[in-house]
Amino acid sequence: MIPEINLLPAYEQEDNRAAILWGSVFLVWLLLLAFVIIQLIVANSEKDMLELRITNLQTEKATLEKALEEKGGAPNLSIGDTVKIAESLKIPTTPILGEINGLLGNGALSTYSFNGQEVSIQTSFQTLVDVAAFIEKLNQHELFSRVSVNSIAEAGDGETEIYIAGFKLGINRHWLLDDGGENDE
Repeated sequence: MIPEINLLPAYEQEDNRAAILWGSVFLVWLLLLAFVIIQLIVANSEKDMLELRITNLQTEKATLEKALEEKGGAPNLSIGDTVKIAESLKIPTTPILGEINGLLGNGALSTYSFNGQEVSIQTSFQTLVDVAAFIEKLNQHELFSRVSVNSIAEAGDGETEIYIAGFKLGINRHWLLDDGGENDE
């Protein structure tokens, strides 16, 4: 058997451990440096992309503002001022009355009420056929978006019978604002 003889001095053996330790620290430092550099590159590319988006949005904003100015955009009003202006606008009801009277034919208008969105009327007719003809005319007219019959009742003194019909009529506001006053001319 050959005895194991260590010819290196003890201080050189400790240096190997120190070199391994320093090498490990250096390797960890290099990995951290690489991680920081990669993060910097990614952050710069995201920054460039965000700057491009901001530029595109600013261009789009300028284009939309220019288009709004060309169309004669509304002045800057508060919500309260806008509501006051909208409430002050009146919808003409005379064309509604004129159209209903024109469609009545042999009937008569008894009551009329308009709340801005729908009209409630009560009419009287001599026959049910006249009531049906009036309903058909209402359904075909562009002014009325919805026609509902509330009631039809028979009234009379025995010799003459009258049919009293109640209706709710949805109003087509576009027809009223666009065509309402022009039909009479």
